[in-house]
Amino acid sequence: REYAVLALQRRATHAQLLAYLLPLVQAIKHERHLPVLPAEAPLAKLLLERAVSSISRAAPVGAPPAAPAPLCLAESSVALGHSTSPSSSAPSSCELAVFLHWYLRVEDCDPRHGLHYCAVHEALRGRLGSCAAGVELLATLDRQEELMAGLSSAPTHPKGS
Repeated sequence: REYAVLALQRRATHAQLLAYLLPLVQAIKHERHLPVLPAEAPLAKLLLERAVSSISRAAPVGAPPAAPAPLCLAESSVALGHSTSPSSSAPSSCELAVFLHWYLRVEDCDPRHGLHYCAVHEALRGRLGSCAAGVELLATLDRQEELMAGLSSAPTHPKGS
């Protein structure tokens, strides 16, 4: 496991991590048995570091945001499956973090491994909160969560049908 994570750390680009992110997130559950905090296990730590570093490079701590808030909203729409540029295959600065957030949120509901995923998700939120662009992204993710909650509680049949 350590060798595989080290190979990912050294060789995998953000685009490659993004391509394999779902199975990598699902593999985090196998780190439950390690004698470290969930966010300090090798694979979880790598994914957290790469997700946050892509955003941190975009705007260092204390620096004014490089772009207005709509940029992350547009980038997060890519994460929801809405391509803003069909010819662009490179992930946006927020894309890896957005996908990681949502994949961890889905796994939070797992009755067997949910607490482990929840701890990793909380670590992601904590690390995002340590940089200006991360704080902006957290606000966007919170708005997405509110939207999802509203859509989930909406009636399934339109009124009058």
